[in-house]
Amino acid sequence: MTLRSLWVGWMVWFLAVGLAGASDVSAWLFAGLQEYTDLDSVQTPWQYLHGLRQADEKNFTEQFEAEFRLLLDEKQQAAYDTIATITEKKAFIEHYWKSTNPNPILPQNDWLLDFLRRRAFVRKYFPAFKPPYFDDRGKFYLKYGPPTHRYEYYPELDANRVSRNYTILPNESWSYWNIDRNIVVHFVQQGSIFREAESLIEAIVIPVGREARAYVWAELVERRAWISPMLEQVQVEILWQVEAQEHASERSLLRKLLMSPVEEIYKLQRDVEWRMDNIREEMPVTAYDPVRAINKLDFYNRIAQFRAPDGGTRVEVVLLAPFRKNLAGEYWMEAPDTVDVEFRGLLQNEHFEDVAEDAMTTNVPLQVAAATRLSHAVGELVFALAPQQGSLTLQVKNRRKDEIGFLRQELQVRDFRGDTLQVSDVRFFAEVKDPKQARILPTRTQDGLQLAPYPYIEVKRSTPIVCYFEVYNLQTAGFGQEYEISYTLSRDKTPGNFLKRLFGSGGKSVSVAYQQPVQGNVATETIILDLRQVSPGTHRLEITVTDPRDRTKTVKTWREFKIVD
Repeated sequence: MTLRSLWVGWMVWFLAVGLAGASDVSAWLFAGLQEYTDLDSVQTPWQYLHGLRQADEKNFTEQFEAEFRLLLDEKQQAAYDTIATITEKKAFIEHYWKSTNPNPILPQNDWLLDFLRRRAFVRKYFPAFKPPYFDDRGKFYLKYGPPTHRYEYYPELDANRVSRNYTILPNESWSYWNIDRNIVVHFVQQGSIFREAESLIEAIVIPVGREARAYVWAELVERRAWISPMLEQVQVEILWQVEAQEHASERSLLRKLLMSPVEEIYKLQRDVEWRMDNIREEMPVTAYDPVRAINKLDFYNRIAQFRAPDGGTRVEVVLLAPFRKNLAGEYWMEAPDTVDVEFRGLLQNEHFEDVAEDAMTTNVPLQVAAATRLSHAVGELVFALAPQQGSLTLQVKNRRKDEIGFLRQELQVRDFRGDTLQVSDVRFFAEVKDPKQARILPTRTQDGLQLAPYPYIEVKRSTPIVCYFEVYNLQTAGFGQEYEISYTLSRDKTPGNFLKRLFGSGGKSVSVAYQQPVQGNVATETIILDLRQVSPGTHRLEITVTDPRDRTKTVKTWREFKIVD
């Protein structure tokens, strides 16, 4: 890369769009949004969705469908192409925006907001006369946003073109380092618009000899090598090939012809375009810039499901958000701050309609957390709903700094209804004996114990685990007077490393397998696991419930966890 080529690239950028600081393209583009959003009648998600619902066939096809199809992957395209009516297509588009909303807990859909900003931008700066009303540059901008680097070449601005006997069309190259540092897309002017080009050779329009064409391509690469490490490496290889040829006078004439720089340059051209095509194939269908849904906080979550009293399902979620370098900058015994944390969750059905939500807040003095050796703020959310397939969104918010972390995932809400033997998931608790911990942890009373969600990511050998689960339909499944419970703790899913001690809620020592009386159709089990004699590592706790009279009647539940010192 020469200083001159870098200067020309940025100067064209300045002249084309008036950029005053191209090192941060995204910041400039969004800072200028207020200047042009009024040129497009669709500015807000409400306007977009309202316009979509009201659009007639022509308006729908030209103003909505053409650009929307650019956002779909092959599977989505195939599904969309099977839709026969406009009404169903509109419903598909609305469903898309609901399903891709990164965080439905927030009042706005960041992806749709970003899309509308891009839509307004490309219609102004990359216009075309046919739907979707922007050229190929606009297609990439709509899908991926502003490029990390953009190089523009306009022949009339090239002072070195005076003596050339060939023509280079105006062309551009964009790179997207936010996706992959070697993603480069080329565009060549065709009439009043720019089209995507597979190779920069397509910018050379007047036929020239093979050797000249190779060197023109090499020059075009040299001018924009700085936008991609791969192009920069190709530039180095081109220079090396030329220099090697100049010092190869001892080679035979045939050898020189076969290994000339021209052939090597063409080989490099084919190789770099092949590599870039492979990288492009791995690109996501779209990428968006968050507006408010910016994940700044880390947190962990654990989900367990139980039968609800009305026959539905109770989903219990524990969230752990680290204090250190996350919720708080300082975390030590003398830290003066108090962390104000909100935990929130939202469950949606397969149509992305809200079906259940819960929230809680906690105020944690960091001095207390450090004194009681709690490294995470702990939240507990409970949802009650009917069994179904849906999605769960979880959010942690630092209310003092207005920062959030969020996670959205698919969730199959289990069905515990029926008369067959079933068992819930397993939950881990810690017994709370310190009053200071009771102040900052969500607690419940279970079998005479004050319990809180286990507050550590990994299980500490020095901290006993209170293990809780439920068994359903003991009587309707045909059990007699007793049922048998066995516990197996194995390392790396390999039987052998058995639990050394098992304590019931009353502290009485019991065996790894024991029998309990059937006292109803539902049984709740609370045990304390003492893991001090278990070696560190990843373990699997497997719990089996069996009818001692008929061992074909059995059901299992399990949980994996890591034990540390």
